[in-house]
Amino acid sequence: MNKFWETLQRKQSYSLIHKAVNDLVRKKLIPDYTVKYVKDNIKTDAHNRQKDKVKFISCPLCGITLPSRFLMRQHIKIHGQARDNEPFIADAKPYFY
Repeated sequence: MNKFWETLQRKQSYSLIHKAVNDLVRKKLIPDYTVKYVKDNIKTDAHNRQKDKVKFISCPLCGITLPSRFLMRQHIKIHGQARDNEPFIADAKPYFY
């Protein structure tokens, strides 16, 4: 693949993942203690991705669809919090594609 197209695809992947992170934070669909970690590692996540298209992964518990396994691992932590008698934000609309 041409270097121009690879760079363009990386930028598109990064912008898609960045938008998903902002939506997850705004709708409180990831735990508060992982927000800084996620924001620091989204660029690495976008660059380490394979050269294929972004694959969307659905959460088996709530059905939310995310463009990265890294984000899904962080989102799953909120379901663990709900089991520990902490309130789960049920009124937030999930981020669907």
